[in-house]
Amino acid sequence: MKNKKIKVLGVTSAIMMAMGSLSFAASSNAFINENPNITAYNTDYNFTYSQNDGSKNEDLKVIAADQYWSVIRPFDNEDTANEISWTVVPGSTNALTSVTKQTPVSATYTNYNGPTYSGKAACAQAVVDTTKTPGVAVAEATNDAGGYMDFTFVVNAASKQNMSNINVRAYDNTSGSLVGLKSGSGEVSSDAVETTINYASAMDSISLVSNSYTSDSQYGTQFLKDVTINNHTYEYASGETGWVYAVYNADGSLNKVSEKVGGETFNVSDGQTVVWVYVNYNSDYTANVTFPSNLSSLPTIN
Repeated sequence: MKNKKIKVLGVTSAIMMAMGSLSFAASSNAFINENPNITAYNTDYNFTYSQNDGSKNEDLKVIAADQYWSVIRPFDNEDTANEISWTVVPGSTNALTSVTKQTPVSATYTNYNGPTYSGKAACAQAVVDTTKTPGVAVAEATNDAGGYMDFTFVVNAASKQNMSNINVRAYDNTSGSLVGLKSGSGEVSSDAVETTINYASAMDSISLVSNSYTSDSQYGTQFLKDVTINNHTYEYASGETGWVYAVYNADGSLNKVSEKVGGETFNVSDGQTVVWVYVNYNSDYTANVTFPSNLSSLPTIN
């Protein structure tokens, strides 16, 4: 059966695949203990560029947030803002050449129930070279309590780019343990799922193990909906069942960027393995599966 092509309405990456409850550690900073998470302040958190469009400098700013990444207030002073660390997530494309901490700036925020708070926003500058490898990179702001905010940078290829030597595994975890459905290897077409992204993506890879599939858009990101494997259809049901993914590098290590972005923007590369799992969703909207740090810990599929 020919795989269906579904039009994708946008190319924006999700900040994360699913937002669940966070567990925060104790910090030495009283303000961070009271406000342990962080979120973007007056800045985009998803950036998309065309290949060969020069160098881009992006100013990133964050302030305190709740567990759902909704703004609470700016940091109380410059010292607190300076405790935010900025890193490039391993697995990012080389297009994100640097993320450099900058001097905190003044910030204000008026809460929904009335109070206006003043303080500082933590700042960094990201430099993106669009002549480098197309794909997605992630910059992450973190504090020592475990709070974080992710910024994604997508460089779209100038023309269609397929990718060969990609491995795919599909599992069913709705029973609470992984059941292997099918594995496959080969070339991934950037047109398997029709999007404005021109490079082969993790979402495109589902074509290597499925009879057919559909996709849809939610919260600004594309997701797999109903997937037929071995002539059985695994259906999406909002808040109940659906498909999640992870990517493992050629050495078997879990690619950290794949934990941060939607499958439609993750660029697969030679020798990687894309793992798709059909899951139940918990009451906090997290999936009932944890991806191990190494591919060897997953059951093989004959």
